[in-house]
Amino acid sequence: YAKGNVETWLSQIESMMRVTVLDQCKAAQKAFLTTPRTEWYWDFPAQAILVIDQQEWTKDTENALSKMAGDPGAVEQFHGDYAKQLEETVDLVRGQLTKLQRRCVGT
Repeated sequence: YAKGNVETWLSQIESMMRVTVLDQCKAAQKAFLTTPRTEWYWDFPAQAILVIDQQEWTKDTENALSKMAGDPGAVEQFHGDYAKQLEETVDLVRGQLTKLQRRCVGT
């Protein structure tokens, strides 16, 4: 069983892993706004893609729901926009992908 300095070393590794994941998520968040989704998938680790994709979906969903009082078609617009993104993702998956790319998209 590890004692002493090993715990300190492992704790430092865990801390750096968290910093790295946070840095990748921040970079993915910034790139999400300027990069086409089908390119954005390949620029960052799958974990960051998954986090930011869900964050953006939640933000967009909340925005559409909050606009419903003044714009009854807000949710339908949101649905149409995301359906288009999903269709692009389906086209991407049906295309030629490396094993690593396919695994990333499957995540």
